[in-house]
Amino acid sequence: MFFVLLPLADWFLYLPLRKRYKLVTHYLWYYPLIYVSAGAVIVYLISGNGYCITLFAVNNVANFVHATFRTPQGLQWLVPFSWISISLLGNKLKVFSEAERKEYLAELYEKLKERSRGRGRRDEMRTVEEELSDRRHPKGSKTIALLVVSILLVLLHYLKS
Repeated sequence: MFFVLLPLADWFLYLPLRKRYKLVTHYLWYYPLIYVSAGAVIVYLISGNGYCITLFAVNNVANFVHATFRTPQGLQWLVPFSWISISLLGNKLKVFSEAERKEYLAELYEKLKERSRGRGRRDEMRTVEEELSDRRHPKGSKTIALLVVSILLVLLHYLKS
């Protein structure tokens, strides 16, 4: 479970570093190819169990697929081989080059800064409360499917034991 939740731990870095580095996304280590490969090796070294590796890989790939459907700038699935970003927001495939992704994030930063100023704050970034509440995902069919797959895999593990 630790490795399944680890991608979300980037919030602990994002929140204190967002102002200094003008970050607008918390996806600091959302590189699915690297994360799933390295994580599978670590899970194998810890457990030596093929089922745990499968559980880890399926849950994390599902998490990254879910994020791909929810992220306008997309995820960089093929890092380190390619820095393109793939997004399926609105069920439409969009592929961004590295430069297009950086440009999109810079524009998003400016929009967020203007919105913050419009709320009467000198601080150009959103508050932590806004960061967390604005990024909540609705409980749509993709979220429910991810939850169902995760629960089924855990149940299969306990039934096997």
